[in-house]
Amino acid sequence: MYRKGGYIVARIVGLIAVILMAALVAVQTPYVQNILSRKLVDKLTHGLDAKVSYDEIKVMPSGVLLIRNLLIIDKKPYAEDKFNRGWEPVDTVFKARTIAATFSINGIFSKQGIHLGRVTGEEGSRHLDDEPAGDSANIARIFKLKAKSDSSRPEGEVFDIRKVRVRNFRFRNTSFLEDLKYFTGYGINYDDIDVTASATAHSLKLSGGRVYAVCDRLTAREKSGYVINNLKGKCAVGQGKMLVEGIRLEDPWSDIRLNHFSQ
Repeated sequence: MYRKGGYIVARIVGLIAVILMAALVAVQTPYVQNILSRKLVDKLTHGLDAKVSYDEIKVMPSGVLLIRNLLIIDKKPYAEDKFNRGWEPVDTVFKARTIAATFSINGIFSKQGIHLGRVTGEEGSRHLDDEPAGDSANIARIFKLKAKSDSSRPEGEVFDIRKVRVRNFRFRNTSFLEDLKYFTGYGINYDDIDVTASATAHSLKLSGGRVYAVCDRLTAREKSGYVINNLKGKCAVGQGKMLVEGIRLEDPWSDIRLNHFSQ
């Protein structure tokens, strides 16, 4: 009887192993990968004013999702340069040469948004613009980060990422708002910010119309020459509000600490 029981257990274990191997092989086929990639893109862009394109999405045997030359285009870029700064409409909101992410099948097909483990991005950029009316910024408009009344129902979770690492990421911010004449020709022009940074972070998510993140380390250089040696802290932004906690900023001239700030 024990031999028979052991034989049955062995057969079950063998069957499970075969199923897992078959699933692993299936995920490597272009047909299955196309289905997974379409499912992922559809979930991320559902209801957004954005178009997403990429050269390749590939699922590695290790369970890593690899995306090459990802591009997010604003379908309705703001184009009214009322104050004659010479800004062009910003249609390329985000791009990245490579993005690698660990994931599970359940994480992609979950009804509660996309769940990812580790995400690494290289040679990327994001372009934010400040708009005079409506959502205040292209990112807010595209990702529906609108300030809502108390009676509004909160949106569900769009995605969450356990750990994030980016290298050589360029961040630009151009303003279509009225020029307040703060820039005198020296230092940072806050109407035309251009920063290149590398960073590690964790607990990054977009949920309920707000973005949450904990920055472990960030180094950056602005085109004006300003340098950040290290920045870390916790933040939540969206719904017309901002909260930062445990901030520490180190540059060549200062070491600033801020326990709490909200707006």
